[in-house]
Amino acid sequence: MEEADVEIENIIPLGFQNSVFLDEPDSDHQQLRYFATVKKILPQSIDSAYEIIPKRKFIDPKDFQKYCSWGKIGEEMMKEAVLVKETEFPKLKDLKR
Repeated sequence: MEEADVEIENIIPLGFQNSVFLDEPDSDHQQLRYFATVKKILPQSIDSAYEIIPKRKFIDPKDFQKYCSWGKIGEEMMKEAVLVKETEFPKLKDLKR
């Protein structure tokens, strides 16, 4: 659920990456990446960490870098997600819904 307020299904691991917070050089941690399909879109709720309702926007995977400038890692992650969608769920019309 987190910020997106959606129920998901068909969860498939894509991989992980090691990451470090820029202001904490010794903060080594791993970020897991998954593919999933949206089962149900729920009304948005307040993010308790920031006391706001984040904007939610469903996008075409080719536009990912416009919204999340994650560089080469983001490009590769989207390529892998699209590949999973095309091979595992070919009947889905698009990835953004």
